[in-house]
Amino acid sequence: MKKILVFILAVASVFTMFSCSGEDDGLKAFTKAVDATSPAVIEVNTTMTTVEGELKSQSTTTFNEDGSFTLAYWYEQFNTSASGVSEELITKIEKTVTCDKDGNYSDGGALADSTTATTGHKLGLDAKKITYKISEDGTVLTATVKANNTKAVFGVEIAADVTLVVTKNADAVVSFTMNYALEAGTVKVVCNYK
Repeated sequence: MKKILVFILAVASVFTMFSCSGEDDGLKAFTKAVDATSPAVIEVNTTMTTVEGELKSQSTTTFNEDGSFTLAYWYEQFNTSASGVSEELITKIEKTVTCDKDGNYSDGGALADSTTATTGHKLGLDAKKITYKISEDGTVLTATVKANNTKAVFGVEIAADVTLVVTKNADAVVSFTMNYALEAGTVKVVCNYK
């Protein structure tokens, strides 16, 4: 459960660069808005619903002009106890990781090593890998990514189909949402760019 939440946190918190391909003018408009997106802060909220209960996580990534960043996050995990002693069902774990302009992580690189979604990751909105629809006003892209295409689209294989929603204003992307179901439960990730 912890690995799933850390994966979700890492993937969601670093989708700062995107790439799109295809002939659709609507998709090209998203490419332009995404290329213009350069947030100073990304806030991510994740909820995983399981038969045991609901687990949440949250992260805030703050980017500096020199390329360094700070990632402050917390996540919940279920407690396990062999002793049978009564204890809280869920534990909240809080951490902060910094990365300097040279790519040195304050945790010795554990976050970078635990995920492929670090600096330079791209979300590939390839028209051949997704089924998508764009709202009439051109501000919302809703897509379905089949499990066999998740590696190509997200850079990480997810063993489920993913529903993806990207919202933009005239100039830049303002939010990103993904939903999917795993054997352990359903997952919802919401990213807001500021």
